[in-house]
Order: sequence, then structure tokens, then C-alpha cells
Amino acid sequence: MSQINLLVTELPPDDDHLAPYRGIRMIRRTPDPLRLTGSNPSDILNQPIDLSVRPASRRDKRSDMADTMTTGDTRTHIQRVALELFTERGYEKTSLREIAERLGVTKAALYHHFKAKEDILNALFEERMAPLHDVLAWAQDAPAGLAAKQEALRRYATALAQAAPVLAVFRASQAAVRDLPAGVACRETMAHTVALFTEGGASLPDRFRCIAAMLTVHAATLAPDGIEADPEEIRAAALTVALELLAAAHPDREFP
Repeated sequence: MSQINLLVTELPPDDDHLAPYRGIRMIRRTPDPLRLTGSNPSDILNQPIDLSVRPASRRDKRSDMADTMTTGDTRTHIQRVALELFTERGYEKTSLREIAERLGVTKAALYHHFKAKEDILNALFEERMAPLHDVLAWAQDAPAGLAAKQEALRRYATALAQAAPVLAVFRASQAAVRDLPAGVACRETMAHTVALFTEGGASLPDRFRCIAAMLTVHAATLAPDGIEADPEEIRAAALTVALELLAAAHPDREFP
């Protein structure tokens, strides 16, 4: 039900006739605030006024926070929070409702940006995998040979750090994501990567060495908890081994 708010000012403080009207707020559609004056209750109540009616506010915290989602880099924030939940609970066990609750907004506010959690996963894939795709595009145009592949592998290792959290979700929820657009695109990216790092015309052992080099870089993101080392040290060690594997696949070239 709508609530009528009235504001009455300068009423006699002890007049019992006005007791029912105290604490009520009045709103007038004029630039100047309405001031009712007088000592006689009937004079005060008979003054002409113009009232407007508005519903009482029922906004809650989540509605207020939803308003903030229309500004700033909102989609990135949603993706970050969704990635946290996908990592903690798995993609298939995470709902839009849980994402909205973690964000502190309503589902309706979340729908404004993403209609389904699949859309969030697709957006995460595009954003986090973009650096890897840039490396693959560079490697595609690079000259053949060991030096170019080693440089591509260095760049790949750097770009992988940003993509690793999304790839971890894909590994943990393979059955749920494999047929989604992001899942299909991920498999295509991995197949393209293997083809780029595999030396054409090489022997089968050398081709596997090239594949192993790429997988070794990935292994740095899966290092067991028993390895007590800084993440950067782990990535550097994995890259060293990967570069050695590439060099072994090119015995006619000197390892830098």
C-alpha cells in the first residue's frame, strides 16, 4: 500500500487537537518548502496545500548494490567472482543464484550482464585465453626452426599464467563443459598449439619431445603441493626443462 507523507511545521506543541497529525510528513509541489503557521488548529489545517503521494521506500541492500553494477568494469568483476566459485565448487555445481549472492546483488541485476553461467564461462575463455591466442598467431607467422619455437614457448609460458585458472576449471569439469562453445574452442586451441610446436617432418620421438615441451610448461600450473617453491621459480624450472626438450628435438642446432 502507498504511504502518504506529510510535513507540518510550527504547530503548537501542546495542542491536543493536532496530536493525530504530529509525526506526519507533507510534500508540496512548489519550489519553496511548505510552512504552516498559526496558533489556531483550524486555521492551520484549512490553509490550501498541494500534496503529492509516493510509495514508501522498500529498497534493500542488494537493490542498492545492483545500481552500482551499471558503472565501471562490472563484467570483469562478475567474471572474477564467478571464476572463484567455479574453482571452489566446480562449474556444474555453481548456479547463477550463488554467483549473485557472492556478488551481493539480485539475480535480475546479474541477468542484465549475463543471461546464463555459460555466457560467463565463454567470456572468461575469451578474456583469459586472448594472450595465448596472440602467441599462437605470432608463432604461426614465425620462421621454422628451433630459435622461433623456443621464443614462442617463452611467450606461451608467460601467457599461460593468465589462462591457467580457466584451464583448471575446464580440467575439473570436463564432462560439463566439453560441448559448450568455450569447451570446443579450448580443445581446438590445444590442438593448434600442439601442431605449432611439433616440428614438421621430424621423427616420432622428436615430435613427442616437442609435445612434451609444451605439456611441461602446462605442468608448472599443476605442480603438486609437495614442491616447496615460489610459483615463479616453478614456472622458470618448467620452462628450462621445456626448452631442453625442444633442443633435444633439434639435434642439429645448438641450444642457446
